[in-house]
Amino acid sequence: MDRQTLAQEITQYLTEQGAVRVGFADLHGVTGASLPYGITALVALPREIVGPLVDQPHRAYYDAYQAINVRLDAMAEGCAALLRTHGYQATANTEEHLPTGAEDRSPLPHKAVACRAGLGWIGKNNLLTTPDFGGAVRLCTVVTDAPLPTAEPILSSCCGSCRVCVDACPSSALYGTLWHTGLDRDDLFDHLLCERTAKERTGRSFGVPIAICGKCFAVCPYTQRCLKSE
Repeated sequence: MDRQTLAQEITQYLTEQGAVRVGFADLHGVTGASLPYGITALVALPREIVGPLVDQPHRAYYDAYQAINVRLDAMAEGCAALLRTHGYQATANTEEHLPTGAEDRSPLPHKAVACRAGLGWIGKNNLLTTPDFGGAVRLCTVVTDAPLPTAEPILSSCCGSCRVCVDACPSSALYGTLWHTGLDRDDLFDHLLCERTAKERTGRSFGVPIAICGKCFAVCPYTQRCLKSE
């Protein structure tokens, strides 16, 4: 099977599972990549769930977040299994196969692969920002040795002088730094302050202290444009 046909088969599978975007990344030389190619699938968060996050986190977002995470893991495992049926190595980048460490850092973050796949960039809030959906997406990753047709990577921020997320952050944890490849997470925001404040907000709002505040991506102009589109 040629690479274009394989890419089409993968895209069809992931789209049928609910992906709104699928991208292919060249991971040669990328730290944490055990195999030279990556596949990223994006699932959009429901608009009715994202809108209220401008004001406060809510239980419906928490429930959707948990359910979509389970779905994403299943999508990644299914995609990896599909690649293996064609004789390639493939691993789903899930917590089971690539766990985060004590500082909540992944050896190969989903968003890093997504940027390499040309699907978006890292915003000033340290989250993936996409042209069509803003930050209102969740994503999964598969690494493989299948020589897929890869996209032009996005290696620097497209946020420009925008400070909407920075100014809206309830904890003032965002520094307003423009991302570029190689920049450390800690140069973008105070991870512990963000986490602590998010847990306080979700605990007050629906009784579950979990670091999924959501305000920074909900107020993003790209997200807002998506919410207001037909």
